[in-house]
Amino acid sequence: MPRDTDFDAFAQAFPGAVLALAGLSRTRGYRASSVALKAQSRAFDLVFTSRRRGEPTICMEVQERGERTVERSALVKVAVYCTQNDTWSSTQLVIVYATEAARRHALSANVAVRGRRSVTITPERVVLSKIRPETLLARGGALLGLLPLVGRGRIEEAAREWYARLVSDRSIPEARREQLRDFFGRFLRRRTRGRLDVEDPVFLEKLKGVQELVARGRAEGSAKGKAEGKAEGKAETLRASIAAVLEARLGRLPRSLRSALAAADDTALERALRAAATASTVDEVSRALGPRSRRPATRNGRARR
Repeated sequence: MPRDTDFDAFAQAFPGAVLALAGLSRTRGYRASSVALKAQSRAFDLVFTSRRRGEPTICMEVQERGERTVERSALVKVAVYCTQNDTWSSTQLVIVYATEAARRHALSANVAVRGRRSVTITPERVVLSKIRPETLLARGGALLGLLPLVGRGRIEEAAREWYARLVSDRSIPEARREQLRDFFGRFLRRRTRGRLDVEDPVFLEKLKGVQELVARGRAEGSAKGKAEGKAEGKAETLRASIAAVLEARLGRLPRSLRSALAAADDTALERALRAAATASTVDEVSRALGPRSRRPATRNGRARR
């Protein structure tokens, strides 16, 4: 889980991915470090500073199990940091909680005297367990390395598909992909308490099976198309292509979508293939498969103009 040397190292290697995970839109040009504060026994977990002038400084605290005074402590740290650096108007605070329970456990940092506010702090609060893995899969890139930290419940089945997506993402340079694979493995071991390891032969064998399924889908679609004729072959190739793209980008396809693909004609499949290349969810592809509205017909069957 985060708030350890692995998460800190990831933030320093891929600061934009951590800021994107926190829901921040401006993530380019930032670098991360741990900043010690005068008159404070603890440093900020992470401070992100931009190389671009005018961009805000992002101070981040990361909580795994939940420290009751984390927000109050952060209030003091922000005050010290802004005073030292004269950045009162350009500093933003983000607190990353591993779970909703950890967020609820934290005490408010707001201070009021006789009903009147004296000090108020409103950090950006991010809960990792509430972030859907599909969101990271849709965005791709370095965010794929953080997949073991998000979502709820057991991730044993999904982890192989996630890792396969990371391994096959050609938008990431090879050297950077190796770094991400290493971080993914560390986070996965921690999340599963050592039950899953990307270097384990069993994991790698099942991962190979996931990759082979994608390749087989493409090959079978093409072969079947040649055997059954040009028209049917086009439809089968489209179905196989859609399935391969979606499985690589978003993971396993639901049965309902497979049924819809099987029943769709060439026109609908072409729309779905275009949607699959950019869709954030499988629902967007399902909507693309749906029938288009038609003009109402007259009594003789011709469409009205």
